[in-house]
Amino acid sequence: MTTKDDPQQAFGQKAGLAFFGRMCASISHEIKNCLAVINEQNGLHGDLLMLQKQGREFSPERIERINKTISDQVQRMDSIIKRLNRFAHSPENVVESIELGEMCAYVAELCKRFAANRGVVLACDAHGSVATKAQPFLVTHLLVECLQVVLATVSSGETVVLQTARTEHGPEIAIKPGLEHTPETVQSLATAVGAVVETESGAVQTRVRFQEV
Repeated sequence: MTTKDDPQQAFGQKAGLAFFGRMCASISHEIKNCLAVINEQNGLHGDLLMLQKQGREFSPERIERINKTISDQVQRMDSIIKRLNRFAHSPENVVESIELGEMCAYVAELCKRFAANRGVVLACDAHGSVATKAQPFLVTHLLVECLQVVLATVSSGETVVLQTARTEHGPEIAIKPGLEHTPETVQSLATAVGAVVETESGAVQTRVRFQEV
């Protein structure tokens, strides 16, 4: 339990709760978009049925297109809900082995909507099996915070790459381009994770170095 004598822990819990709420709101917005498309297609389906009752002909291909669109949105929504379920349970997880390539792909999916709003593409480039031991929720929070700083500075049409590698310094994730500045939240999260965040001159890339497994 947090007490007023432990302000650092209180700050961490508040920041974590705010992050959790922000991400859940973003994911639920994606689900709402899927439902909006399904509702629109259902309306078109109803219009075609009305035309049929009036004795007017219509192309069966139109029904096929409507059904395919609905099916695609259901599959998309299933994927989003699985991501939401994983994220919702992530605070429960203790320190465990994390495959960084898989983590990058997961974080890129979580941030896809943020990137799309900026006209930016997120890409992952994993080099072999690279793992670290850490708390998944904290690593997710750290990488999302890093990406949001980068997304605020890059231009529409650019691509932001998450690249994993095992270097002489240990496992790392490189974000290209990098952070132009490193907020206190990022530094605090890196400390909590047991990672080091370093940005090359000119913000060419930011390296997030983790502990060796």
